[in-house]
Formats: sequence, structure tokens, C-alpha cells
Amino acid sequence: MILAGQLLSTGNGRIRVAHGFTSVDIDNESSYGLILNRIDTTKDRTGKITLVDTATLVKTTYEVTSTGIHKTTFQGVLDTSPPSKLHPEDGVISRIVYTEQPGTPDVVGFTTAHSLRAGLQYLWTEGQEKVKTVEQYFEKNSFNLFGGDTGLEDFLSGDVSALWTHTDFTDGAPLLESGWAWQ
Repeated sequence: MILAGQLLSTGNGRIRVAHGFTSVDIDNESSYGLILNRIDTTKDRTGKITLVDTATLVKTTYEVTSTGIHKTTFQGVLDTSPPSKLHPEDGVISRIVYTEQPGTPDVVGFTTAHSLRAGLQYLWTEGQEKVKTVEQYFEKNSFNLFGGDTGLEDFLSGDVSALWTHTDFTDGAPLLESGWAWQ
């Protein structure tokens, strides 16, 4: 199993990988004989988990065997050297070259914890967009008994409320934003 990216944990994450000898238990309660061909339970399988943090270029492998978990750590360096003169057709412009870090001890037992970059925080924001469109219709119904610009026209106007109002709620889907940040 390989997990690659800017790694962070939201808490209590677990990764499990199969390892060891396979076991097969068959409970045949029928009256028919059971024929089994090619079920191999003799191979000791190694489970492998590789975690690649692309932000720090650290690659950690965990190999689970019958003797325990064996951890190896690699530090990556971005190599932007031109393609080899021996193999110019490979066209490599840039790549990450990993080097094994000395002194990485094997982990005893069958469980371990992986340390991530310090200071990472996972943020989650929820909200609801609120958009309301209001359409109102007014008619001007007024009568000016005096005529002209006497200033009384405003007192005689008859409209103080809309004849009709239509409200349309144009809410979209809930706003969901997530991401991570470090301090």
C-alpha cells in the first residue's frame, strides 16, 4: 500500500496490511466431497506500507513480517540535472532521488505510530449561502388639486405599499470548505 501527498492525520487513523501465512478454514457440512486444487498456504507474505510526504520529501516504508515491523526512512532531494549523456532519450527533466537515512531502527512488535510534521492543523468550515431576491410592484396613483410646484404634492400621493411582492430564495447548496494549514 502506498500513500503519497501532503500527509496529515485527523486523529486515530489506522492503516493495516496483510502479512504472514494464509489460513483457510473450510466447514463442509454437505454430503459431497470437496476437491481443493492449488490453495497455497506455505508462503510467508510480507506486508508493506509506504508513506511519502511530498511536502518534506520524506519516504517511510514499513515492512511487516513474522518477526515484526521493519522501518526504513528515506530523504528525498529534487534533482533537476539534465538527462544522462549515455541515455539522452530518457528525457528526464527533474526527479526526486531518495537516499536511505542511516540509523533507522526496526520497530519491535506488530503496531507502531508514524510521526507527521509538527504544527499541521486540519480546518473544516460549513455554512449556508443565503441569497434572497425581492421583487415589488408599485403604481403611482396621485392627484394634484393645486397644480405646479407648491410642495403639497408629496402629501397627496397615495402609494405607501406595494401592490404585490414576490420573494425568491436562491440558496445554493451548502458551502463546504476544507483544507489544511500549518503554523
